[in-house]
Amino acid sequence: MAAIESSVSPSGWNTSTPFPEQDNSSVDWGVDAGIKVQLIVSPFLVVIGTTGNTLSFLVLLRRRMRATAMYNFLLVLAVADTCVLWFSCLRSWVRTLTGFEVLHVSATSCKLLTFLFLTSTYLSSWLIVLLTLDRFLAIWFPLEIQSKWSICQARLAAVALIILASLTNLHVFWTFGIYELSNGKACTFDHNNVFMDQGFEYLKLMLYCFIPFVIVLTVNVLIIFKIHQKRPHQKASWMSSSSSSCPESRSPHERISYLLMTVSITWLVLMLPYSLIGFVEVIHDSVILRIACFMLLYANHSINFFLYCLTGRKFRNELRAMMNGVCCCCSEQRRSSRRDSARSSARTEMVTEAIALKALRQHDVMHDSACSSKNSTPPKSRTASVNML
Repeated sequence: MAAIESSVSPSGWNTSTPFPEQDNSSVDWGVDAGIKVQLIVSPFLVVIGTTGNTLSFLVLLRRRMRATAMYNFLLVLAVADTCVLWFSCLRSWVRTLTGFEVLHVSATSCKLLTFLFLTSTYLSSWLIVLLTLDRFLAIWFPLEIQSKWSICQARLAAVALIILASLTNLHVFWTFGIYELSNGKACTFDHNNVFMDQGFEYLKLMLYCFIPFVIVLTVNVLIIFKIHQKRPHQKASWMSSSSSSCPESRSPHERISYLLMTVSITWLVLMLPYSLIGFVEVIHDSVILRIACFMLLYANHSINFFLYCLTGRKFRNELRAMMNGVCCCCSEQRRSSRRDSARSSARTEMVTEAIALKALRQHDVMHDSACSSKNSTPPKSRTASVNML
């Protein structure tokens, strides 16, 4: 069984090198515990996250959902979160379990998968920022945003964010490769490059985690302040109420704000431990703590579907409608199959009856023919007696 990463960068991402041998029993215990945590938790997060993100994507793709600007961002977020789970969580789990590292197959796989992974992570984080800013504008400047922000503009903003995240990581195709290190080969950058060796990992941590974290935290504080300022009588209950206890009188605008704030605050909570890896030495040096931070990070990309179901009434209604449609289609197919089977059985019975009736008629005709021929030919003794007369 291969081990997890050893020499970890300030951002926590070093995907290819095994742990060096350790003589310290406490370190060995931390490594073993970290491996067990990863082997158990990672596949669970991948399965749950992939299933949830797929369902979210299908629901958000429905016409009524796409008619709202915010849900177009969540549609892209579902794809980005799934990419993070597959390109990082699943790949790391396979490496830990089998020792096979897909990044080491070739330089092309190293560059391409690293590019896709970094782009999806940046995109996921900045989509949360974009969603939070969207709510900030909608709450602080409702008239302006309603008159200027359209569905087309929201989609263009999402496309622009995808392009920007891709351009930010294009350098991977000439700065990354497979290099031989002291403890094995690794898909990483050239450590002779001063900027990549000293500044890239901190820049990656800032772009993926720290800057989005500060923006989302600040904007959420401003959103909460504005909401409390507008409706002081809901100060104690607005954030604590669940979707099941939300009053029916809550406006769609408030329900969307509640959903997005739940998503962004959950993102803040789960992202916080990872953001401390590069700055808190005890986390950076502890294998078990570092892996726990990664599991929380992956959970961040796995649970949005459940948050949507918990806080989004429109999302629940559309999910229910989609599932009902699927169930109706399955029921209709079963009923159609049963009808076809019944018709086929009826046809078979009719054919069988027709064959039996035809055979019976043929038998009756043959019997009647035999009887008529027998009656038309008199017995010999009767003929003789007639001649004698």
